[in-house]
Amino acid sequence: MMSFVPCFGNSSVTTKLQVGSIPNKNVISIDTPNVARRPTLTQTRQRSLRGDPSRRFKNEKILQRGSTSVVSKCTDLVMRKQIALKKVKWPFLSQIKREFDIQKTVSEHPNIAGVANMLKDFDNREVYILMELLDGGDLVEVVTRKREGMNAQVFVSYARQLASGLLHMHSKGVVHRDIKPDNICSDTTNGSMKFVDFGDAAYVDETIKKYMIGTMQYIAPELIVAQQMHDSWGDQVLNVDLKACDVWSLGVTFYSMLSRKLPFKEASLKDTNYSIYQHDNRNLGTQKVWATFDPEMRTLLRNMLQIDPRKRWRIGQVVEYLIKWQNKINP
Repeated sequence: MMSFVPCFGNSSVTTKLQVGSIPNKNVISIDTPNVARRPTLTQTRQRSLRGDPSRRFKNEKILQRGSTSVVSKCTDLVMRKQIALKKVKWPFLSQIKREFDIQKTVSEHPNIAGVANMLKDFDNREVYILMELLDGGDLVEVVTRKREGMNAQVFVSYARQLASGLLHMHSKGVVHRDIKPDNICSDTTNGSMKFVDFGDAAYVDETIKKYMIGTMQYIAPELIVAQQMHDSWGDQVLNVDLKACDVWSLGVTFYSMLSRKLPFKEASLKDTNYSIYQHDNRNLGTQKVWATFDPEMRTLLRNMLQIDPRKRWRIGQVVEYLIKWQNKINP
């Protein structure tokens, strides 16, 4: 399980041609005619590294290799710190730029992973994304370190952070579309949880081109139905509330945090547990697992995993509930 995953933000682009002149503040005035101060060796080296991205990063250690990209842990000689670096093949420039821009829209929130920059390496025909390095592992690792699910106190702390991050996303008109434990990472410097990997993210006002995006166990039931209808009817656009779908995915994630299990293999009648839940609405997942949840947990999960998206809690309601629950635990 990989501990570092891509996350995107600041959309400034640096190329070999974008090497600026010495700023005016480096020109000093003395009694003799003005003389431009020569840049130091460090300044010259910094500017050289900025102009040639391929020389900027040292001690690269590959963390994840995909068909179109490679993510590495490395040292950035310009920022002088360790980062996560994603290298993407040139033909996927427009795709990665879109992901980068969406991440930039929301990355100022403390529970959304940040980025530093995006660079183009024309010689090697690659695009570099400079990302925040999260060294605490993903939520899958955090959950599986123990034999049982999280206790209420730990869960509420993490859940409130994640709900707050999602509320911020939605307030900016962004939906994640692939919320799951694999796309949530922890930061050991402050113990925070952060959303990562905005490859499937979208703006809420965009026309939906594909409904079933994400991982099957976390996809909301209305998206599965919409995809089936779309496949049958052709190009007709169906009205789906993608914010409500994000809440469903986060609800399934919360279920896994509390139990180390998933309620359904998929939210359709193909799945026995889902079929039972749809008809009697008593147990989410197996009766054995559901019986281990206390009343506060059940209330939260029932409202986040309402089959009818119109009755499902909005993310703001989730945040309010978690705040009250946390205050009850820690008066």
